Amino acid sequence: MKKAITEVRGQDDAELRDKLGDLRKEQFGLRFRGSADEVAKTTRHREVRRTIARILTVLGERAAAGGAVGAGEAARAAASPKANPKSSGGGAAAARPAKAKASSRKQSEGNKS
Repeated sequence: MKKAITEVRGQDDAELRDKLGDLRKEQFGLRFRGSADEVAKTTRHREVRRTIARILTVLGERAAAGGAVGAGEAARAAASPKANPKSSGGGAAAARPAKAKASSRKQSEGNKS
């Protein structure tokens, strides 16, 4: 295990990002191959997932040390509602009007007749 993380730490950021993209494509392919056919090497799913985690860990460590935003952090920041200043901050719940309580509906129906 130490060998795997030291191997990842030995590569520069550009190489790691390229490898990350390749691994994500492979992971996508493994999902479909696993659903359609029998996967000959079932442990490859685990290897790919863990290697992706190692790469993201190293990129995150380097970003924290350098003060820049890493690949994983940039994706999370873009997906969070706080990152978008144009949004109201409430997400989908703020776009929907509040539902009236059942008791208040019955009272308003009773007042109409």
